[in-house]
Amino acid sequence: MSKSPRLGLSYILPQQAQKHVTANHSFRRLDALVQLGVASASLASEPAAPAEGDSYILPSAPAGAAWSSFAANAVAAFQDGEWIELTPRAGWRAYARDIAAFVVFDGAAWTVETGGGSGGSSGSSAPIFGVNATADTTNRLTVKSDASLLSHDDVTPGSGDARQIVNKASAAKTASVLFQTNSSGRAEFGLNGVDDFSLKVSSDGAAWTDAVYIDRLTGNVGVGVTNPALKFVVDNGSMSIANGSSNCYLSFGSSNFSTGYIAWVPSANRIALWSVPAGGEIRLGTENTARMTVAADGKVGIGTTVPASKLDVDGTIRVKTYAKAALPSASPAGQMLYVSDEAGGAVIAFSDGTNWRRTTDRAVVS
Repeated sequence: MSKSPRLGLSYILPQQAQKHVTANHSFRRLDALVQLGVASASLASEPAAPAEGDSYILPSAPAGAAWSSFAANAVAAFQDGEWIELTPRAGWRAYARDIAAFVVFDGAAWTVETGGGSGGSSGSSAPIFGVNATADTTNRLTVKSDASLLSHDDVTPGSGDARQIVNKASAAKTASVLFQTNSSGRAEFGLNGVDDFSLKVSSDGAAWTDAVYIDRLTGNVGVGVTNPALKFVVDNGSMSIANGSSNCYLSFGSSNFSTGYIAWVPSANRIALWSVPAGGEIRLGTENTARMTVAADGKVGIGTTVPASKLDVDGTIRVKTYAKAALPSASPAGQMLYVSDEAGGAVIAFSDGTNWRRTTDRAVVS
């Protein structure tokens, strides 16, 4: 055997001439391999002006006058003005300066070392770290697990709180949590390019829709709209309030139905509008003007907000017009209508429970 099995260092043979040549060859090899550090573990093309002693871990299909003849994963070291190829063995470890991390060769490929050393000056800091996965310069902390737990500190002791902090550099940047299916985004919440909180969704990971938007200054909530002007705004869609087969309510002013609410009563197929407090009333209006008022005592005013009778109309009213041949049943009594072809001329008529009678003389319509 003329070379060492692990590092390939040439032995000096008995009575060998020019022993210094063999020794210097081994020294150069040791200089490249001991405390191995490489400029890059990913550079694809041979650098034009390498510095003496520079080393690189070669990717697949490296390019360059010398590199193109070297194998993938080999260590290319520039010594004495030329490149030499060093074939790695499983267990070799190198510090890659371009990613500030250690890489290790497993016999087939170089991977970033996880769960181990640090590229910094302090042993408490690791530039990248992987748990059951390979971290990279983008995902510096990578965890492959069905679950992960962040718990409050009950040993030090801590405060009892547990908080995950996501900090961004400026308002225009993003601080968010992204949910994916097969590495394609489907939902994201956080500070997405602004300082307001939002939840957005996507069907393909490319086109995104703002689902919920919360203004940081007012607390206003928008569904389908950004910068909501009111406490709760729903835009470009419908809203449903349901409670299965039980009653459901929309309460105003309080959460205990002590002021007013709208209710759906499925057992009676009924929608109810209620004003609860003593003296409370219900108003309907148009153009910011009250048109109909239901007073606290049940009196209804149309055109007036202070009805004096069960029905108080401030203005004219119109009843339906009928021809004599089309008059409806006179029962129950108390109905009113307008007969357009009565023998004595068009007239308002009322029902007595049996006949329709003219209001002018109480005669039966003829």
